[in-house]
Amino acid sequence: MSPDRQFTLVGTVAAAAAVAAVAGVPNHASAETFDAYKAKATTNVNVRSTPGTDQPAIGLLKKDQTFDVIGIDKKSEKGNWLKIKHEGRTAYVDGYYTERVEETKEAVPTLSVQSVASYQGVTTDNLNVRLLPSEEGTILKTLARGTTVTVTGKTSDGWLEIDYKGGAAYVAAKYITAEKSAATSVSTLSTETTCTRAQQQRT
Repeated sequence: MSPDRQFTLVGTVAAAAAVAAVAGVPNHASAETFDAYKAKATTNVNVRSTPGTDQPAIGLLKKDQTFDVIGIDKKSEKGNWLKIKHEGRTAYVDGYYTERVEETKEAVPTLSVQSVASYQGVTTDNLNVRLLPSEEGTILKTLARGTTVTVTGKTSDGWLEIDYKGGAAYVAAKYITAEKSAATSVSTLSTETTCTRAQQQRT
């Protein structure tokens, strides 16, 4: 290459760089960040290996099925092609047939437990011990029929609070009966009280 041609080439590159700098164009494209979000299909929609209706379908999202959007690709005829995670791989769906899902936190129920004098109860059937007094509460353990528990409280809607590993947990009250010894003690105490009152009346 002649010195004159080399000078011309270098000068052209330098001039292009100067124009780019003035125009605010970076020399290297910076990677754009994308905030992933959840979306759902508004109808049955094909999942494709690459964006485009002429591309092979590798799966199907059913109406109201949710999925993770991890990027946005080129424009589709009616919207954008969304880059998603589908069965552990990257895939694409037409964004026109989807909508964003606003994630909400589940409300934590307010516990209203009345304390009672603790007593021993026995399960009358296999019984789930739950984290919260609700059928939706997480199951901590399943007790076998005939298991003894210590009852420490009750709710107004049919749950008993029991001692569980030093903390509180809950079981359905209808499957707990007081131990015979406890029931006998209560009966004896009631009889003794009645006799005492009768004696007082006679004296």
